[in-house]
Amino acid sequence: MIRKHFNLKRLSAVVAVTALAVVSAVSVALADNIQNDVVASGVPASKIVTVTAGGAGATVNYNIAATNNNSTDTTGPNGEGCNAVSGSATVTPAGMPAGVTAAPTSLVFTDCSSAQSIIFTAAANTTPGTYEITVGVSDSNNPASDYNTQPAKFNLVVEAASTTPVDTTAPTSSASAANADTTTYTFGAWTNQDVTVTLTGSDTGGSGVKEVRYTKNGDTPSASVGTVYSVPFLISAEGTTTVKFVAIDNDGNVESPVNSETVKIDKTAPVISLRPADDSCSLPGLSGWCRGTQTAGFSASDLLSGLLNGQSSPWEFTKSTTTNGDAVQISSGTLDDNAGNTSNSVSAGPYKIDSGAPSVSVTGVASGGSYTLGSVPTAACTTTDTGGSGVLDQATVAVTGGTVNGVGSFTATCGGAKDIAGNPQTAPVSASYTVVYGGVSGILQPINPDNSSVFSRGRAVPVKFQLAGDPPAFTTTAWSLARVRVNCADLADELSSESVPSVTPSAVFRYDSTADQYIYNADFRDKTAGTCWKVQVTLDEGTVMDSAVFKLQK
Repeated sequence: MIRKHFNLKRLSAVVAVTALAVVSAVSVALADNIQNDVVASGVPASKIVTVTAGGAGATVNYNIAATNNNSTDTTGPNGEGCNAVSGSATVTPAGMPAGVTAAPTSLVFTDCSSAQSIIFTAAANTTPGTYEITVGVSDSNNPASDYNTQPAKFNLVVEAASTTPVDTTAPTSSASAANADTTTYTFGAWTNQDVTVTLTGSDTGGSGVKEVRYTKNGDTPSASVGTVYSVPFLISAEGTTTVKFVAIDNDGNVESPVNSETVKIDKTAPVISLRPADDSCSLPGLSGWCRGTQTAGFSASDLLSGLLNGQSSPWEFTKSTTTNGDAVQISSGTLDDNAGNTSNSVSAGPYKIDSGAPSVSVTGVASGGSYTLGSVPTAACTTTDTGGSGVLDQATVAVTGGTVNGVGSFTATCGGAKDIAGNPQTAPVSASYTVVYGGVSGILQPINPDNSSVFSRGRAVPVKFQLAGDPPAFTTTAWSLARVRVNCADLADELSSESVPSVTPSAVFRYDSTADQYIYNADFRDKTAGTCWKVQVTLDEGTVMDSAVFKLQK
């Protein structure tokens, strides 16, 4: 406050004023107020500022309020006003206990219109209690008595630091899941069941988990976004669902980064359909028949998890068969998807398939068989279709071999068969057999069967035998006659066989129809008397007849 001064002349005129009057004049002088913004409260009302030891400080705002009608202050406007204008007032807080600091430590005012702040802070070791905080003032131009400091007083209450530890560690959360059948579900894998998700939060900072929040729509959960987890929740929609979740603790710490897990559900099995454009036959036959491998085309698709075999969807594939029949079905088989769903199989067809050649065999005669002339069965063929289409062309038989007499080695061959599908007989089949003469009599007399015959070497030795099946006579040109010299004592062969000339112009057997015999007049005239011989007849079908031993004489 600006001090006011009396006129000296007037003062001299009133020197008679008593000391009591002077004192009274001084008592009515008014001082500027140094005050703060702390609001008094309570009964009785008091100004209180509270700080916590080791905590944040408290701010107190100070200003100087000028008082009017100050008779001793003549420096302000009209002889009254703000004392700080004529100089500078320094205000310094006092009464602070050990551990309490003021920042700044003092304030300098040069007017009465502005406020300035001091922050009071209590260190952690400050003794809790209530302390009266006052201010002191000094002015470069005015005495301290020009200022009233009472309005600047307040009680500073220092509270003990909280014993509750501060939690600065964010909590964590995790998720687990189970399929509808209670088996464990692995996040990110495909399943064909509903999935139940369980969320769990934990906090190591000490304040404890307040809540876990989650979303299933793609939003990012936070302390204010997402559903507060309370019980396990079900995901049943097909496709991919992304579950995002975070934990929040009781001190407001929010887990970071946000957790994210995916649930993939596919309850729909793959679908297989026919693809006739890919049907084919490796060897088309007649009348719509396939003579080789029949192939059927299929297409498989799975729109969610995809096919388990790794093929892209749709996947075109074929199945083949060589199964014979007139109504063959080709199955696609089943396919699995990555979620464990199995498709139904579909069948393509019917197809007519005959990949087997007709089966042909020789009938009537047996391969390796031997038959007597006149009792030979008729060779023939049988044709059987093995593939199911039926026989179109029967096999026919062709018999080859033998001699002009109808004896010897024969082969019956069957060929030319074909089935309705167009399969030809693979190869001709044949049966080889022999036909021999019947009624072979052996060498007849005059060569006695007891080796007792003796012939004059100058005469012919008649060689005779009989066969069944004539007349007419057989052609004998292919028959042969040989002679073999033997030991007269032990009848062992001494020389190899040699041809025998005839005593007649004809060198072949002739047929005697009266006697029903074949006769050859063998010529031994060039052989020595006293030697022993036998003759050997070989027929055209391989039959060999040896005569008994006979002796030559003069």
